[in-house]
Amino acid sequence: SENAVPSPLCAYGKSKYEAEQIVLAASPGNLVLRTAILYGPDPRRLNTVYQVLKAFREQRVLKVATDQVGSPTYGPEAAWATFELLTAAASGIYHVVGPTMLSRSAFGRLVCEVFHIPASQVLEERSTSELGQVAPRPLAAGLLEARLHKQLGRSLVTPKEGLESLRDFIAHEL
Repeated sequence: SENAVPSPLCAYGKSKYEAEQIVLAASPGNLVLRTAILYGPDPRRLNTVYQVLKAFREQRVLKVATDQVGSPTYGPEAAWATFELLTAAASGIYHVVGPTMLSRSAFGRLVCEVFHIPASQVLEERSTSELGQVAPRPLAAGLLEARLHKQLGRSLVTPKEGLESLRDFIAHEL
């Protein structure tokens, strides 16, 4: 929950947590939003979905972690939730995340399913220890969204719904 004290593993995570503390200490009315695995329309095409699509086009394999779990969040929904929270003058910490926790590899497989790409041709599933990532990554980075749901009256869309919407957006973009 939002009340849990984070224990960041790397400099990036530590800097985010320190920034949260500064924002919250500045005023009790301030709002901090935490999100995870953001995906959606991206002009720079850098998020996970675009990386999977690019790897497929280039006939490359993308290595994805089987044991890093997060909460995939559709960007347009996160933007809507942010607007709603600001309009309601919400304060404190909110997890602005999708309602489903998935491993990075499960999310990659779902991307492949929605975009009709054979996952076996584009994804190479590995444990975090096998990936050799420079910065340490948390394995359990999924966030609970109960407070957000209560405030908004609904959850954000599921990863599958968000990916279907993104698929339709990309089809109209071409």
